Amino acid sequence: MPTETIDLLDHEVAFLNLKQEAQASRIYRGLREAILGGAIPPATTMQVADLSDGYKAEVHVVRAALAGLAREGLTTASAPSVRVIAATVRLPTEGPAQHIERIMRQRLADRIYPAGSLLPPYDELAHDLCVPQKVLHRALEPLLAERLLSHSYRPLGVRVRPRATRREPAAPPGGRLVPANR
Repeated sequence: MPTETIDLLDHEVAFLNLKQEAQASRIYRGLREAILGGAIPPATTMQVADLSDGYKAEVHVVRAALAGLAREGLTTASAPSVRVIAATVRLPTEGPAQHIERIMRQRLADRIYPAGSLLPPYDELAHDLCVPQKVLHRALEPLLAERLLSHSYRPLGVRVRPRATRREPAAPPGGRLVPANR
């Protein structure tokens, strides 16, 4: 049975020498295994500088490894820090837009995009998810229709709507609640 080789793509390591490329691949495979195995849970923030110190690798080597993780949808795009995203594998029955919709629902549930915050611009988010903007737009339509997201005009973008909070009615002083249908 053939085994699938998971590694960094050529454009992710194009600026590294052979030694650095091998080091970036080891970091990538180690972090990937830890994320998929649950050792690094979703919503964990990893600082690039801390990873660089921990792996005793140069920052650009760590960034190459993180680029591979972001390409797979395991982390947000590489920056001074990245957040781990719940691993989602595309199901054979779902199209690209449904897959991205599921990823976005998971990100909202994990509070990667907190209530009241703006989503990254469409071009950045589409690049982060490795899909065309048209697919991203189709994926966000059901979330907008369900009012999980809303269009924001000042500032311009798509905003995460706050979750509705349900409150139980308070009991009257010295009394108890009586169901309304009695």
